[in-house]
Amino acid sequence: MRKNVRPLLEILVKLLKGFWVTYQLVLGIIFVAAIILFFTLLNKVKWFEIKSLQESNKKETAFMICEKERIEKDSVLLKSITKQRSIGGHKPLIWQEWVAWNSIPELIRDLVIISEDGKFYQHNGFDLNEIEYAIVANHQLGKKFRGASTISQQVVKNLFLAPDKSYLRKIKEGLITLVLEDKLSKKRILEIYLNIAQFGPGVFGVQAASLYHFNKPVAELNFDQIVNLIALLPSPIKWRPYCGYQAYINHKKRIINNLSLYKQVRKKVSDEDYESFKKYAEEDERMRWNRLQDQINPKSDPLEDLEKLLEF
Repeated sequence: MRKNVRPLLEILVKLLKGFWVTYQLVLGIIFVAAIILFFTLLNKVKWFEIKSLQESNKKETAFMICEKERIEKDSVLLKSITKQRSIGGHKPLIWQEWVAWNSIPELIRDLVIISEDGKFYQHNGFDLNEIEYAIVANHQLGKKFRGASTISQQVVKNLFLAPDKSYLRKIKEGLITLVLEDKLSKKRILEIYLNIAQFGPGVFGVQAASLYHFNKPVAELNFDQIVNLIALLPSPIKWRPYCGYQAYINHKKRIINNLSLYKQVRKKVSDEDYESFKKYAEEDERMRWNRLQDQINPKSDPLEDLEKLLEF
């Protein structure tokens, strides 16, 4: 009887050892796969690149690469840029010069927030009210008319993403924006934005923009030149400083009107002043929204009315 049991026990022990080895091997594979997946996800949301931006500057962005390709495909534009632009004996298609935070005029820092993202210091990367307004406006027009991107989202798009309109890109943008807001200060995000935002064909950043449009460094711009420069941001390819487009003129007026009430961007004002500005900003947004609603004509062609609709 014992002789019959012993071989069975030996077989059982071997099976258990084999199972244990297989179990450990599977756990090891799962562990390695989890590590690979973790670092892949970190890479997908640009965690490492964003963390490096705490101390270093990114000279070439995804938007710059796309803009270079656009210029190279347009023979007329390529010839014009090659002929007109000359820096240090070179004729770059992409012109960008990094300028430190302390060398950027305070007025530019304030105006870019007034122009592009009034709640920059209050939100965590997303302006939910603007998103709601944009969804309704775009739905009623049947076309993208109004955007809702914050400065943080624009930094993410410019740095890492191609300018397509897919839902996948918007999801990536949202995830990377969360990382950006977590890893970088508001000051750093704004500094990066002012150095990579587009201000003309192949022109990126306030320093290159100032040299391109006014032939002087950004620190030497006067009030009028700064307003005209920042007002280009919604349409840097189409508009030029002092151009006659009514939408551009109206945009400049709105920036100037808001400037005197927008001292809160420096976060150094009293609660009373801040509440006063907030009340004004809410009323201003309500008036813009009502005006948009009044001008929408479902029977007309949105493309034909687009210029008119922008005049608010």
